[in-house]
Amino acid sequence: MLLLFICAVIVGGAVPVQTAANTALRLKVGSPYLAALVNGSVGSALLLIPLLAYPQQLTLNWADLVAQPLWIWGAGVAAVFILLFTIPAMVHLGALGTALCMLTGSVAGGVIFDCTSWFRVPLHPFTVQKTIGLFLALAGFVLVLRLPRKLVMHQQALNKGQIPYALLALFAGFCQIFQSAVNSELTLHIGTSIAAGWLTMFSSAVFMLVILFIRRESLKKLVSVPLGKSSWILCGGVCGASCLIVNALLLKLIGAGTLVLLNIAGQLAMALFIDRFGWFGVQRKRVAGSQVIGLAIVFAGIAVIKSPF
Repeated sequence: MLLLFICAVIVGGAVPVQTAANTALRLKVGSPYLAALVNGSVGSALLLIPLLAYPQQLTLNWADLVAQPLWIWGAGVAAVFILLFTIPAMVHLGALGTALCMLTGSVAGGVIFDCTSWFRVPLHPFTVQKTIGLFLALAGFVLVLRLPRKLVMHQQALNKGQIPYALLALFAGFCQIFQSAVNSELTLHIGTSIAAGWLTMFSSAVFMLVILFIRRESLKKLVSVPLGKSSWILCGGVCGASCLIVNALLLKLIGAGTLVLLNIAGQLAMALFIDRFGWFGVQRKRVAGSQVIGLAIVFAGIAVIKSPF
């Protein structure tokens, strides 16, 4: 079980790397939609390699797939929603406000899925012990994000005009855990998480092409992008594909709520490392002791949630 937890943390750590790569790519191509198209295209191309090399791993039963509810095909749509909802939220709430709303949406979604078994997630009843662990984890998130200081310094309380964007960011966080649940279920019917991940990445790229066509954005910018030593900015799709595959496998084994918390813990840990050492072209920032303590509290909260006592 410990190995599964470590995998969930590592996969969570891939998210800030994906964000850094996609942000750099967006600056190169001048459009978040083009960057998202590249992200989906690279991820689907990567996952297509093992599918073509080992086609026997697919166990498609079309009669079974057609009999499944429509939501089983919703992971690609969720990926599009996550992008489209976080873009305006980032503009009106800032990075901190958007991150907090998305974290809240993901954690709430994970807890709801565990308690209600929505989207065929295994049932994990909510207990007093889990409540204590969840509050510990949330307190750790607050310390890592240095929320009290930021709220005092920047006065980031929501006004009425920002509430709709906060709701969009909350729903985007909810979409993240929904995406993992859908991929986990789709894996059972397709036979491999690689195929399920490929369908998600490919469908998100197709949806982005449709959006680009509606917006009449040209794809010519992608041809003239100078990569050179910056070829690492294409790794966003690799990170996204890895997250889809591993999370689809882990969700059935450790539960949606625990998966979300471990993913977030990995995100926060990697984000602190990126800030501290200036990785991926990010400007170096001082990491406060309170943030390290907060990260430790996050892991302590997760330990309480999963403790057998």
